[in-house]
Amino acid sequence: MNAKSVLIGVIVGGIVVSVAIALASIPDSGGVVHACYQNSKSPNKAIKLLDTAKAPNCPNGWLPLDWSQTGPTGPQGPSDLWNVFSGAALPAFAETQVARLTLPAGRYLVSAHVSVTNYAISAPMSCHLYVNYNGSFSNPIDQVSEFLGASGSSGSVVDFPLQGSVLYTAPGYAIVTCEEDQNRPVGDPAGASATLDAIAVATIH
Repeated sequence: MNAKSVLIGVIVGGIVVSVAIALASIPDSGGVVHACYQNSKSPNKAIKLLDTAKAPNCPNGWLPLDWSQTGPTGPQGPSDLWNVFSGAALPAFAETQVARLTLPAGRYLVSAHVSVTNYAISAPMSCHLYVNYNGSFSNPIDQVSEFLGASGSSGSVVDFPLQGSVLYTAPGYAIVTCEEDQNRPVGDPAGASATLDAIAVATIH
C-alpha cells in the first residue's frame, strides 16, 4: 500500500466519522429536533435544522422551532373489550337473566345480540339490556319486544339487538334478560342465547 492510498483512507475515514457525529446531534439526546425558520413576512419561510451541539441558538433574523421525534401521547382510545356468550331457558312470566358482565369503573359502549327460540305455541317475548342493576330489574337502557311464531314456523326464532352507553363511577354490571309475556304450559317453552359486549372508551359525546 503506497502513501497516497493511506492518505485517501484517512481522509475518507475522517469524513465518515464527522458525518456520524453530526447526525448523532440531530435529534438531541432528548429526542427533540431543533430548527430555525427565517423571520420574514413571506408566506414561504426558509427553514434549517439546528445542531445544538455546535450552535445552541438560531442566528440573527431566524426564530427557533422545535418538535419531538415521538410526539406527545394522545388520548386513550377504545382499547379494552369485555365479552361473554351464554344462554338460558325462559319459563313463562319470569324475567330471566341470559348474559351478564362485571365491569370496572369507566365509560363503555354496551351491545348485545340475543337470539330467542320458541318451542311451543306463539307468544309475545321481550328482551332488555340493564346497566344500572342494583338487585332488581328496572329501567332498562334498551329493550325490544317481538311476537314469536309457533314452534317450527318461520317466526319461531327471533333476533333482538340491544345497545347503549354507560359511565360507571364504581364497578358495575351489564345484564341481558328476556321474558315471555304470556302464560303457557308449565316448563320452558322458549330459550335464549346472547352475545354481550362492552367496549371501554375515553369519551362519550
